[in-house]
Amino acid sequence: MNRKSRFPLMVTAVALAVGAVAWYVTPSQPDPSPEGTARGSKTSLAPGPASAPSLASVPVSSPDIEPRLPPPTLKDETEFANQQGPQLYNERGLDSQQRAIYSDYPLEALQQMSANNDAYATLALANKLAMRAPFTEAELQEMDHSQVHRAFIKQEHQTLSLKKFAAAQGSVEAINEIFYQMYGQHYAFGESTESDNPELLRELYGLEDPAMPIEWELHMNAAAWAVVHGRRGDPIRSLINLEILDKRFALNRNNWSEVLNRAEAIYAALAAQRKALGLAPFNNKVVEEYGGEYTVRQNDYYAWLLSQDTLPSSLDYFSDSVSHR
Repeated sequence: MNRKSRFPLMVTAVALAVGAVAWYVTPSQPDPSPEGTARGSKTSLAPGPASAPSLASVPVSSPDIEPRLPPPTLKDETEFANQQGPQLYNERGLDSQQRAIYSDYPLEALQQMSANNDAYATLALANKLAMRAPFTEAELQEMDHSQVHRAFIKQEHQTLSLKKFAAAQGSVEAINEIFYQMYGQHYAFGESTESDNPELLRELYGLEDPAMPIEWELHMNAAAWAVVHGRRGDPIRSLINLEILDKRFALNRNNWSEVLNRAEAIYAALAAQRKALGLAPFNNKVVEEYGGEYTVRQNDYYAWLLSQDTLPSSLDYFSDSVSHR
């Protein structure tokens, strides 16, 4: 091919290249049609995180080409649980590694963190105080048996108050510990609980009826805390604790109703204290963790309990026709 025949082809190629470049750098005009408006709305971007690329660096698409955005996908139940599950699990004070870390903090640090609504710190503070003698060696030498007993009761009340505070901050683990503290009171103080300081015991634990034995009252309160435990999203341990309690102290149709009434009062008090702290309302979904995998589901355990005429068993819960999952 001679030079003359090649020249028109070169001109044509250059013209096509210039036209392509001009088309690419020219801003696309919005499509005035309704369909074009819809497409424009699909490409609008909300402000993103600081690491997101600048909009100026994103090439403008041709008005004739439909942007190919990925179709919206709904996260399945497992994905959702593995996002929400760890947060709920941690908020409820259930992470044993976290509890171990907090147990090593000094009292002053725990007090400061507790004041900032750190439920792990509040529970660790309660348990650390429980391990300390409520008097010095020199003070003990000057105390009689009744005074020693009174000092231990006051210490128990202090730790119980802190655990209730942790429960209001969101710790479900604190509720479990309160149950066992209530359940074990008569073991801790022995048969002398009625004779040593019955008035002090009733005052510290809010036992208003002098006609009722202190042991009975403590067991009723323990059962109520077990019900609150399930209402806060842990129905399995709630039922286990109720069954442990029932082996020692049988509950019948009449006192089961009283247990539910006490549980309602306890929950209302915790919710009110939580609101006063400026915290969000309780999230009572059931959250369970197995090998790093989480399940999160609605909690109808409390409503199910209210339908029972007497103390239910864990087998009742799993075999009942009520759909609780």
